[in-house]
Amino acid sequence: MPDNSIADKTKKLALRLASSTAVLMVLFFVVVEVVLREVRPLRMLNHTGLTTINQNFLVSKLPPCLSSAENPEVLLLGSSLVLVPSVRCDDTFHGRKTRYDRWYYRNVIDEYTKADFFQDALAKASGKQRNVIDLAVAASMMSDQYLILKKYLDSGKTPRLIVCGVAPRDFLDNLRQDPEKTPTYSILADLTCINDLMESKRSKEAIANFAFGYICDAYKNRRDYSTVLTGLASRTTGHPVDLYQATHEKEKDVDTSTMDLLAEPKEDASVLSAAKPIYEARENRLLDLKEYRRIYLPVNDRVFKLQMGYLEKFLSLAYSKNIPVVLVEMPVTRENLALLPEYVTKRFSNKVKQLSTTYNAKVVTSARDLTFETSDFEDSVHLNDKGGMRLFGFVAGKIGRDRALMARTEINPPGTKVVSAPFKWPF
Repeated sequence: MPDNSIADKTKKLALRLASSTAVLMVLFFVVVEVVLREVRPLRMLNHTGLTTINQNFLVSKLPPCLSSAENPEVLLLGSSLVLVPSVRCDDTFHGRKTRYDRWYYRNVIDEYTKADFFQDALAKASGKQRNVIDLAVAASMMSDQYLILKKYLDSGKTPRLIVCGVAPRDFLDNLRQDPEKTPTYSILADLTCINDLMESKRSKEAIANFAFGYICDAYKNRRDYSTVLTGLASRTTGHPVDLYQATHEKEKDVDTSTMDLLAEPKEDASVLSAAKPIYEARENRLLDLKEYRRIYLPVNDRVFKLQMGYLEKFLSLAYSKNIPVVLVEMPVTRENLALLPEYVTKRFSNKVKQLSTTYNAKVVTSARDLTFETSDFEDSVHLNDKGGMRLFGFVAGKIGRDRALMARTEINPPGTKVVSAPFKWPF
């Protein structure tokens, strides 16, 4: 009898809970949250052009990588000058059929986090197998590399080695003069780690927003959903979103990412569908030179000094953690380099060398030993698979044969401190 009584009470309790509006609402909320976080519906709108900043194809790979428990031993950083050849080299290395349409750039290249060819070349040159993660971000500046490294270290990860590609483009960009308005800053500035909460003085509003965002994905990305719905309504009705759009409709391509210039045939400019793959590389006619004139000129000395300051912060941060850094001066075509006054390129190289000496970093300049032709590039700055393999093979050799550098990589073994990992949803 007692057993039956307990069973009856348990059954009644279960039925009561199952019929409870509050319980059903909680279960519904949990299910919706799981779906939102796993499916990421905003990313499914990528082909429509309505993608928002927190789902931005340029930087959407960063939060998952920083939140992951994996801690690769080599961190590869840089702009699309590093990212594009990484993918092209890996496609060739694995015998994959690469593509040159915009869908491939957005959904494969921009979100790529591997560097298998470079990893293999580094293992052969050094005699040690070490995992490499590629967190290079298209259209990024040196301030972005600093922020990525800072958040990477704040998440508890400690790589043995950092390899960062640099070029004048990373320090001079008239289209991205404010470090706090880049896609990287927008998505990482609020990426909260336990260290951030403990060490930073945050307002009650900021803490409340973080708490609600931690619990509810829809609340966290509420501005994104609002932007998408507003854009969809604008498209459907034919009315501009705001006065700015109405008066600048003819200049809508002004802020187009230089990544899109790689696959920019105007007749295909609005096609972001995987249904129209392009497998043949187009003739390199250096069509992006016009865009780089706008990026480089007139030379903005304030931006140059500001971004060089971030390079110093970057090197200082790595130095304080005993992590060796290799700076690779990325090659570009002669035509692209000719856009800049000679004093600027010399100033760039001299400053990189000076800061590297101060913070005990290694500089690899391929131009001294390798000659790159236009046929090694997809446009005026992005190496193709042939050029990329030559460069990454050369860099791997320089690193692997540097005994002093390799000895330094043994001092600081990688490790992840759980207490510093970014907050993750418990489900």
